[in-house]
Amino acid sequence: GHVQLGAVLRNIKGQQTGDPEDENPRTDSTAGWGLNFSGSHEFQKQKKDKVMWQLNFGEGIGAYINDLQTLGQLDAVFSPDGNLQALPAFGGYVAFQHYWHRDLLAAIGAKGLLRDLRSTIVYGYTGVDNFDFQPDDAYADTQRASINLIWSPIAPIDVGIEYLWGQRKNKDGKSGTANQLQIVATFSF
Repeated sequence: GHVQLGAVLRNIKGQQTGDPEDENPRTDSTAGWGLNFSGSHEFQKQKKDKVMWQLNFGEGIGAYINDLQTLGQLDAVFSPDGNLQALPAFGGYVAFQHYWHRDLLAAIGAKGLLRDLRSTIVYGYTGVDNFDFQPDDAYADTQRASINLIWSPIAPIDVGIEYLWGQRKNKDGKSGTANQLQIVATFSF
């Protein structure tokens, strides 16, 4: 296994928009910082099954957290007085990857057919500590969970199926959920 620590210091610059006729829109900058702590631990004699995890926290690190990155980064927001303020954020996940035992596959007559069969279950959370001045529909947090079954008939090919569940909550407490089923196929070269 491994353990890893990372850090980032950054300058965030933004420009207020809103009035298209404003020839001199206000720009401001603020500092951002973040810490990342991640790792994995392998199990059993084959050293294939493993737990993987990651934690990220800081201010102005939306560009480094997947859920926030897809929403336009959410690094910082302008306060009513026109100052750019870095958003405090936290993100993390834990995952368990399991390789199905070949003796179990042989018992059901699938040892040759299902040569390398594995599953991964993942839970992740991302949250932003909203400022009072942000609108009620501002992003507050998301939770995600997924489980999959992946088959590798030969080393560079993976095919499988995955179920994903997600929930988003806004600053005002309103929330929504989504379910997704996807089929995956990858070829590594």
